[in-house]
Formats: sequence, structure tokens, C-alpha cells
Amino acid sequence: MKVLVTGGAGFIGSHTVVDLIENGITPIIVDDFRNSEKFVLKQLEKLCATKIVSYNIDCCNYEQMEEVFSSEKPDGVIHFAADKSVNESVENPLKYYQNNIGSLVTLLRLIEKHPVKSFVFSSSCTVYGNPDSVPVTELSPIKKAFSPYGFSKQVCEQCLIDFQNSNPNNSIILLRYFNPIGAHPSSLIGELPIGVPNNLIPFYNSNSCWCKGKGRCFWRFLQY
Repeated sequence: MKVLVTGGAGFIGSHTVVDLIENGITPIIVDDFRNSEKFVLKQLEKLCATKIVSYNIDCCNYEQMEEVFSSEKPDGVIHFAADKSVNESVENPLKYYQNNIGSLVTLLRLIEKHPVKSFVFSSSCTVYGNPDSVPVTELSPIKKAFSPYGFSKQVCEQCLIDFQNSNPNNSIILLRYFNPIGAHPSSLIGELPIGVPNNLIPFYNSNSCWCKGKGRCFWRFLQY
């Protein structure tokens, strides 16, 4: 079985790739490295002791993604590729609408064309807006998003609901979470924020480290 993992060189994507391999599933990574580093691919191959197929492609590029689907023939897709900074989305909302929503629409057009029946979407708990109570559950109501990032995830979820209604044979999972932390026990892969982190834990860790939030302290902390 083959599973296409978009954003597979990122924090969550790379750990997912390891888990897929450990369960006998072949991952196909698609990542344009706007929020990740290419050396993570070598770390993954070292960790998993196997060659990993990867493509340096923007998921919004339909023609290039079509080539990947045609040549690799994946059985499923796990879609992690997205811009994720709440603050940046307020400053540059069009970037988030174009990339987050555009990449999903591209993938849905392709899985409708190719025999791909399983799709996992990396969503966010930001879809709940300002919830009435915490912790939230799957039954908590969706409320007004407080950032373009959160709204882009709400729009993507609605796209997937509408798509599944018109394609009932497709299995769609909405994976809602935020602020995951930690790293693989090998320390070969972990969170690697570019610039000053925007999520809580690595920002706290970097501010308590020697570079005061100006470097990639969480990664260095794991390595040293």
C-alpha cells in the first residue's frame, strides 16, 4: 500500500512517515520545503533504514501533482501541507487562502480522477473558534474563526464534507489538533521551526535557551 504524505518533511509529517513505514505502508513524500528542511529526508532514511521517495512540488501545482499521482498510484493521501501561523495569516490572509484552500482543491480534483479512496486532512482545533467550554470534543459547535488561518481550515473542512457527499465511496477523516510537541526518541527528527516559533512550546523553549528565540533551539536541544 502507498500513501501520499504532503508536507511529509515537516514536524508532524515526518513522524507520520516513520509510523507508516513501521506499519508496512510505503510513504510518498510531497513537500516544497517552504516550512521544512531537505536534510530531514536523509534523517528519515537513516532512521527507517530505507530509501524514501520524495517530490519537491507545490501541492497547488495541478500538472506536477498529476504526474505524481499517475506514476506513484497512491492508495491514500494524508494532507499536512499548509501554512500554519495565526499571526502571519492576519498579516497576509491571501497567502493562506491561496495555499491552504488551493492545495486541498487540487488534491480533491486528483483523487476524484484517480482511484484514491482514503483521505486524511490535517485540520485544527481553531475551527471551534472561541468554544463555550474546554476541552472541546467532536460534538462541539463550529464557531466564527478568529483568524484567516482558522477560517481557511473551516473552509477546507466544508470542502471535504461537500466532496464526500458527492463521492460517498471516499473515506474522509478530519484530524483536528493544535500545539503538538515532542520528537522521535532517536532525536533524528523533531520540531524545527523556521525563525521565531509561533506556537507555544518551542517558543517557550527557545526563549529559555541561549539564543533567546532567534534560532532553532528546540531542535538543537534534542541533538545536544
